Amino acid sequence: MVQEYLKRYQESLLEEKICCENEYKKAEQKLKEDEEFRKLLAQKSDPDYEAFTPYVVHAKDKQKISELETEEKKLQLKRDKLAERCTELEHRLEELKDVIAEAVELEQKCEQMEKQQNAEQTGAQNAPYINNQENLLEKIEWCEKIAVVDPYRCREELKSLIKNLKQDIDVDSCCSDTAVWEDQ
Repeated sequence: MVQEYLKRYQESLLEEKICCENEYKKAEQKLKEDEEFRKLLAQKSDPDYEAFTPYVVHAKDKQKISELETEEKKLQLKRDKLAERCTELEHRLEELKDVIAEAVELEQKCEQMEKQQNAEQTGAQNAPYINNQENLLEKIEWCEKIAVVDPYRCREELKSLIKNLKQDIDVDSCCSDTAVWEDQ
């Protein structure tokens, strides 16, 4: 869930970065066009000719040149801000990439720990049964060894084992009956 949120955030940052880069390119293009136009207007109005005439030559062109210079300054500021914003977004994306990698790693560790805990719980639940089986096996092996030497003692041990097994079976069947009733 956290990874999904981080990935959506990453996508939104990527979209914002693309928009920012497009605006930056547009501002760059507009600056180039305005500069070329301003240079063209400046070439059109000959400063040498103006020095020898009492008339205002190309007044509209001079006004347009000053407007273009003002607009260029604004565009340069905008371009600089867009460049800073693009750089900032790149850094955020890099940080977010690292955070997503850490989140994936952390989630994998959590899943691994859950599996391990489940395995330990299953093992702990089966431990009495396994220990009981091991005890039964040891007693049966012991009875096998003493059967020739002391048959009476062997018979008593086997009766005890049978009694314990019947009790375990009764307890297990009661537990399973209870579990069936709880499920319903």
